Amino acid sequence: MKRFTTRLWAPEEYEYAAGCGFIPKLDAYLHEDNEIRPCILVAPGGGYRKCSPSEGEPVALKFFGMGFQAFVCSYTVDLLNIEPIKERPMNDLARAVRMIRKNAEEYRVDPERIVAAGFSAGGHCVASLGVHWQDLEEGNEEYEEISCRPDALILGYPVIDLFTDMDVRDTMYGTGIHLVGNEAPDEEKEYMCLENQVTQLCPPAFIWQTVTDEVISVRNSMVFADACREAGVPFALHLFSSGKHGLGVADETARTTEENYYTFEPYMLALEAYERGELDIPQERLEEFLNRSEVRTIKTIKTFQSACKNHEEVKQWVGLARRWLELTWKK
Repeated sequence: MKRFTTRLWAPEEYEYAAGCGFIPKLDAYLHEDNEIRPCILVAPGGGYRKCSPSEGEPVALKFFGMGFQAFVCSYTVDLLNIEPIKERPMNDLARAVRMIRKNAEEYRVDPERIVAAGFSAGGHCVASLGVHWQDLEEGNEEYEEISCRPDALILGYPVIDLFTDMDVRDTMYGTGIHLVGNEAPDEEKEYMCLENQVTQLCPPAFIWQTVTDEVISVRNSMVFADACREAGVPFALHLFSSGKHGLGVADETARTTEENYYTFEPYMLALEAYERGELDIPQERLEEFLNRSEVRTIKTIKTFQSACKNHEEVKQWVGLARRWLELTWKK
């Protein structure tokens, strides 16, 4: 496997003061042969506050193993919660698609089989590119003649309606605030609520989610599918009967890079002793320990890994998506 990282923008092209100097990037996972292959461009979730590791590399490697060239996009996020990111993530993905197409021969990519795959807020970012790609102007003449339209979309438990979701309004609203801010005019909010933005120009879409998703209402997937139906856009919608939010590829590989516990080892051992009932300390000190950020992080990771481990029903989405792409591209 050939691995490399490249920045999407030259420093003079990119401006986001709250990014503290970070420039969005692509991490590549390429086959070391001369075969021209389809390509997947992955946009992890994270509420537009981070790019979640569990929805990046594990997805790229899964599709790499099925014969794809793969990229993960670390797009602009509102890490410090001080300045909305606006259209920056969508523009980052647009530049990523253009960069892959421009270098298709070098990357051994079929430029007409580029799939953009996004999860949660990353699903919103990918769907935004899918419905608004024709609006996104490219200021660099090196890329301005290259289309940023993906050839297909994969949307995993996507955020679609940022501001009016009925079931989990606080979560959805928070994601919207990171994107456009509290004071955004109604037309800007409407532009980012994607169920009303689908036209026949949208790429074919494979959409999946669990009906028990506790963070993003399954209604989001359903309304986007219905919008595709009304616009005549080919789509597939798969709703699985159970599973937590954020499952990614939903097997033992769907885990975060934070699983490397070496910096947390003392906390992990103490937590395991507590779980075995062996930690005999005063209640006040016990509560203080359990509230430590390191312990909460370890507990969250363990819970997430347990939920993801070999989820037999949900992990079918990868094979279903692959077969759907094959059939879609034959038409």
